Amino acid sequence: MATLPVDAQRTLRALTPAGHLADVRAETFLMHDVSDVYVPYVESRALAVEVDSRAHLTEFRHFDHVEPKGIDLAAAAPEAWRLLWHIQGVLTKTL
Repeated sequence: MATLPVDAQRTLRALTPAGHLADVRAETFLMHDVSDVYVPYVESRALAVEVDSRAHLTEFRHFDHVEPKGIDLAAAAPEAWRLLWHIQGVLTKTL
């Protein structure tokens, strides 16, 4: 990041949710795949720590960034359950 032009650094800092957490008062639901090659899952863990007790982090193992990988449905059943549980939590808090 330090090697990017100043304008690019400023834009990226403005886009990250970490800089706006003081304004967030709602419960926050985070999803992340531990094998995401674009954004390391530890970033979501750090964000969840920053959000504190309002954060609900669900980690997955069968998605490649935001798309399901070629998976065996029987092996993916626990992940599907985890996804449904996460969505249920979001819907319960928002509806």
